[in-house]
Amino acid sequence: MLIQDELGKIGLQAKIDTYDFATMLGTLTKDPGGWDITTLFFDSSLTSPAQMPALTLGTLNGSSSPELDGLMTEFNASTTPEQAKAVIDKLQAFTWKQLSVITLSQSKLYAAYTPRLKGYGDFYRVFWNSWLAA
Repeated sequence: MLIQDELGKIGLQAKIDTYDFATMLGTLTKDPGGWDITTLFFDSSLTSPAQMPALTLGTLNGSSSPELDGLMTEFNASTTPEQAKAVIDKLQAFTWKQLSVITLSQSKLYAAYTPRLKGYGDFYRVFWNSWLAA
């Protein structure tokens, strides 16, 4: 495993346990001190901090704090793009200070659309109540 090999190169012996997603969440929740690193995939096209695991899984990734809770409350109370941007700047600074998440790799999702697609509400890749017109 790549992560195990890379950790070994810097002298850290790692034991890798592989779980399905539900088991992993249960394991992380039951024994928060029983693990050091976990890997998760999350979509980089998320449109709100409330959708970002790095900010919302605080009890599972060690980032839970009154400061983060306050910033999320402040973001959710934003009523203008300018207010939201100011809070996102604070959230960005918080995540760099806390460093509860490190990006190991990045990929880009592509999507194609057609004028025949009707009922689509521009929420990335959510197509319920959508249809193709004849």
